[in-house]
Amino acid sequence: MVINSFRLDKKFDAKKNSELLIKFTNKFLSTQHMTTNLKIISDKINIPNDILQRECKHYLQYNFDNKTGKYNSSFLYLNAIKDFFRFIFFFIWIIFFSKKNNTEKVYDLIVDDLDHENSIKTFKELDKYFSQVLLITTLKKFDKKNNFLFVDKYKNLNFKIGFKFCYDYFLYIPLKILYLSLKSQNNLFGINLHIFRIYFKYSSIFKNNKSKYLLQERYYRSSSLKNYLFKYYGGKNTFITQRVLGIYSSFGMFVNCDYFLSLGKKTADIICNQDSEIKKITPIGSLSIYQNYFNSPIRSDEIPSYDLLDLESRMANTNDVYDTFWNDWYIKFSWLAKLSALNPNLNIAIKIRPEHKTAMENINIKNALKNSNVKIIDGSEYGFKFNTYHYAFKAKSLCTWISTLGCEMIGHGKKCFYINPNLKNTSYKNFAVLDKFTIHNYQSFEKKILDEINDPNKNFKDYQKDDYCVESSNVFEELSKQIKNTL
Repeated sequence: MVINSFRLDKKFDAKKNSELLIKFTNKFLSTQHMTTNLKIISDKINIPNDILQRECKHYLQYNFDNKTGKYNSSFLYLNAIKDFFRFIFFFIWIIFFSKKNNTEKVYDLIVDDLDHENSIKTFKELDKYFSQVLLITTLKKFDKKNNFLFVDKYKNLNFKIGFKFCYDYFLYIPLKILYLSLKSQNNLFGINLHIFRIYFKYSSIFKNNKSKYLLQERYYRSSSLKNYLFKYYGGKNTFITQRVLGIYSSFGMFVNCDYFLSLGKKTADIICNQDSEIKKITPIGSLSIYQNYFNSPIRSDEIPSYDLLDLESRMANTNDVYDTFWNDWYIKFSWLAKLSALNPNLNIAIKIRPEHKTAMENINIKNALKNSNVKIIDGSEYGFKFNTYHYAFKAKSLCTWISTLGCEMIGHGKKCFYINPNLKNTSYKNFAVLDKFTIHNYQSFEKKILDEINDPNKNFKDYQKDDYCVESSNVFEELSKQIKNTL
């Protein structure tokens, strides 16, 4: 089975392609060559085979290109010769920069995978609820600061080096992987290097830093092997908070943790339907809305108000999960322009992130909005004093294409409509919680937006806000309570 021969037909809907991708992943990992490969690794590092298999699923998903519907070229077996030396170099690197460390520290909570200052600022809130919190980050500015662990490109790892280590990792294992790669016509070095990177990094971290609880924010970067190692070195429970909604054939496949702390009661449904391994789901609300709204108070009369605010998403190839995805997205902009032309008195704006300003230079978007009164705002117009949540709570009506912020707003009493022309966007197929707020034609779009502007209490009184997002003004208190109550 050659992995680069696999290709999804993007004419199928995203949910069906998700099922096909999961089926192929499981079949590929059960082939004789992969079974042999994983047994070799399992025997050498003493990790159960099922943990390694699940870790391979993460890696395969990371390297699947939704835009083309196939795996990237790194799996081409001819790349195995080059990656043989890359594999050797990795072990030279970690040996050269290794550091013996017999110091053991104990924390109430470890928070991992923090590579943005906003995330660090968010999780520092947990200092109010736990006496000792370790934040693991790749940001050098936090190196040597109390209760931070700076992880620098696999440097300062703590492991035993000897003749057997050198024989295994410079000769026996790479030659075995090279043989299996050429035999199977799949470059298997990437998968194996992924496993060893996680193994040596987190064995070193958890050997010296102990805690009962491990927390991370991004479920699409979960790791079965990391969670196993955390428990191997004495940890009890792993937690992941939900920042974004799952998308079929993209975000939310193969998630692994003990406790998934979701936005709302039903916002993890797609994640659960994509071969994830989660012990329990508990809704706690949104950390993002707390940090950017409840913990960032602004006088409401300072915030500009719009009749309609379109909440734009971070668009990338990972979102491109069916054949007409981009064209359907462009239709949304033409609807905004048409609404503006037919109702010139309306103040309509598209809210984007500052870093996505160039995306609005797309010729299809520019043509759709040409000669309209629709504004594109990124916050710079007021010196970035206000963020998207400030604008959204002040707006009279809201719409979006696929943004998680829509669910956060609905959960906090601000209706947000999901634009889905002709119901062709299958990113959220059968995600029933969104049905009530999904609009599939322009006539319905205009009517519902105008109704919302003129009488915000007229429709949709029969939905449960907690299904979309639990009220989040005390989300960190709820988060800490859920963590502490698991023992």
